Amino acid sequence: MLAKALRNTTMVARKPKFIAPYIRWCAARMLGRTPEVSLDYGPTLGNWAHFSEYIHCRKGISEAERNIFTFCKTLSSRPTIAIDVGGNIGQTALTLAAIGYGKIYTFEPIPETFARLMANIKLNPQFSQIVAVDRGIGASPGKFTFIHNPRSPGQSKFSNANNSSGVHAAVITLDAFCEASGIEEVALLKIDVEGFELEVLKGAESLLRRGIIKAIYTEVIALALEQAGASPVQLYEYMAGVGYIPVDARHLPETNVLGADEIADRVDFGRNILWVRVRKA
Repeated sequence: MLAKALRNTTMVARKPKFIAPYIRWCAARMLGRTPEVSLDYGPTLGNWAHFSEYIHCRKGISEAERNIFTFCKTLSSRPTIAIDVGGNIGQTALTLAAIGYGKIYTFEPIPETFARLMANIKLNPQFSQIVAVDRGIGASPGKFTFIHNPRSPGQSKFSNANNSSGVHAAVITLDAFCEASGIEEVALLKIDVEGFELEVLKGAESLLRRGIIKAIYTEVIALALEQAGASPVQLYEYMAGVGYIPVDARHLPETNVLGADEIADRVDFGRNILWVRVRKA
């Protein structure tokens, strides 16, 4: 407890702009809860694990990313469905609901994080279209180990080592889930799984080859991919093989195609990439 207080005090001392949020944090903690933040685009967020998570996530999803999600919504000809893999505490799912997606399936396998995700959904009863699933998504079904980082829950990830430590959780594939749920079209698949994006996509190969998923928005971090046994080039080649190209999402609705070398160059320190279906001539 003392160590946490010292870390928080050090952070605030270095950045005076954090003083007001820290006062709100302390006031809420004295009441036995964490601050709730009403975002300017609709949702309310709370249930923070610690002050650092609150300070960095309290503004929700950026306007630039919201514009990307809005663009992806236009790619579907049916009532819009989004799938959020790596749901964390609900920032993306609640944003997608506020934008107007008809149904959002959000997957979060870590029990402690899933509980906070459910609590944030409960804070927003106006967004009844969110379905939270306490499962991981991967290339094959089974029981897998996840490395859970309590100090940074959003960076929890698959463990690719055979060990008994960590959090054990059930994993399913998107192919199987969508077939069982009768999902015939997905406007947006968002993936944030700390380097295991390729594993998620391999478990959606049938959906991808059939063009069921209209757009994929992935976090791509070169080092994280390498730690998971993959690389940006492998991700690019896999996506090309199933019919998707990466585009520069900064100037939507124009979609300038990115090459494999550009993907590698742009993700040295992390970058989110939008993939869309190759247009048939």
